[in-house]
Amino acid sequence: ADGAVYSPTVVDWVLVSLRSGNPEDYAEQCRKAALLHKDGSIEMIAGYDCCVPDLNASYFLMVEHRNHLPVMSHEPLLLVNGVLNYDFTAQQSYITEGSGMAGQKEANGIFFMFGGNGNQSTTEYSDTDINADDQSTWEKQNGQTGYRTGDYNMNGDTNSNDQIIWERNNGQTTSVPR
Repeated sequence: ADGAVYSPTVVDWVLVSLRSGNPEDYAEQCRKAALLHKDGSIEMIAGYDCCVPDLNASYFLMVEHRNHLPVMSHEPLLLVNGVLNYDFTAQQSYITEGSGMAGQKEANGIFFMFGGNGNQSTTEYSDTDINADDQSTWEKQNGQTGYRTGDYNMNGDTNSNDQIIWERNNGQTTSVPR
């Protein structure tokens, strides 16, 4: 069977959604899988439109990944010529005011998603925090190769380097509503 052919720069996929309204009481307008490139850019897959957004409305842009905390734009975005542009590396993403929770990790003025959230379903908060469930995910997959949720640095080999990422981010919780 013929499979899809992707650019050699594609390293994974993410789930992208548009939300309208207030972050705590949002209406999801659409949700779509997209390709993640090694430079961090996201490419929407052609030929699969998830919604027809109101060109005069603004939307929060949310990105979810298999082993990172989800992120959402810090403010609603307007469509410009039918396109939403947002650079998550340029500023802190959405954080509920006064929550003290994580948005993104910052290093040298560049913002990143928190890695180490490999178990997003075991407990009530597993999808929005990095905790012992995620360490257990790494422990069960340690020494294995291939596409795994415990491979926190996404190099195809689950090992002690992934445990270091979990240790550095353990205890982080996001206020991005699910």
